[in-house]
Amino acid sequence: MSQVTYQTKCPESLTEFCELISILFGKVERDLYKALSRGEKINELKRNYQKIYGINARQFNSVHTSP
Repeated sequence: MSQVTYQTKCPESLTEFCELISILFGKVERDLYKALSRGEKINELKRNYQKIYGINARQFNSVHTSP
């Protein structure tokens, strides 16, 4: 079995965007965990988080299903 590794440089603006997205993902993930621990319903949370954090349903599902 062989392995290939690729490396590329990305623009500084993309790095900053990725950092901001990771911060948002972490905040949503922590808030979601707390809300689910309190027994809040997932469908209501999805609607509310889309409004509060400006994320779409696919992004919410990604946070919800992350390990």
